[in-house]
Amino acid sequence: MLRSDQGAPLIGALEVVAAIGPAAHAALPLLMAHVRQPPAALNGLYRELYDAVGALGPAARPAIPLLLDRTRDPDHSVQALRILGKLGKYDSRRVVPHLSATLIDSTGDLWVLPALAAIGKDARGALPAVLGALEQAKVRRDGRQAAAALDALVAIGTPGESVPVLIGLLGDPVLDAPAVDAFGALGSAGTRAVPLLIDKLQRSRGDEGKAVGIVRALAAIAPASPPVQRQLLLEATRHGSAHAAYALARIGPLPADFAAPLAAALAKKPATPTCAWRSRMCGSRTSLRR
Repeated sequence: MLRSDQGAPLIGALEVVAAIGPAAHAALPLLMAHVRQPPAALNGLYRELYDAVGALGPAARPAIPLLLDRTRDPDHSVQALRILGKLGKYDSRRVVPHLSATLIDSTGDLWVLPALAAIGKDARGALPAVLGALEQAKVRRDGRQAAAALDALVAIGTPGESVPVLIGLLGDPVLDAPAVDAFGALGSAGTRAVPLLIDKLQRSRGDEGKAVGIVRALAAIAPASPPVQRQLLLEATRHGSAHAAYALARIGPLPADFAAPLAAALAKKPATPTCAWRSRMCGSRTSLRR
């Protein structure tokens, strides 16, 4: 079926190889033969073909030089970069310098950055190129590129390298939202930013898009922090933030004294999501029922 030039048998075979995974390593030569074909011969099956290669995991290591070459082909580059993100850790000494050079040459390619982020700490050698892409995003006021660069920075850098950069972007009118999202991905390593994020949340009321991102970041960074919990309680009960309520609901158990303000919010707006609480979420079930 993999030797077929017909769409239906070929796509079926590719899906089966992807489902089997590394145990289907004997299929790699045929998959590589398809990758070498001109675009017209692939019948539009780029994604399925590359998914099958990526599913082989470490068994696909012999295909990495070909995938690197395919990144130079406009018809293959997006899928090749996507799969190199999955396979790059198996040959990072070869893959990471290639991606770094590609990133520098392409002035912040939005497909190279996710590939580096997917490789993770093994892509540390690309850190200067990632920071360069972030600087380009600042100059161009490009929020999408900044978001991709920050995702890569968090994935491959240390907290000591990423946290100061993220803090420096919190006041930027265009790039602060990607920075907040990156803090959410960073998790507990971003504790330093909690006071800044709380202050930013207080100043972002009325801008639901920004407030939602900050709430999610705070809940990801320090869910057990009393200041974070109390700020989320305030946003949920006094300012009607359903997102803050949901964030608190996922944290539990909560302090018993949260029951009274939650009950008061329930009495005022019984139909709002703020009141979608279960008694187990608070330390005192009796108080919450009252």
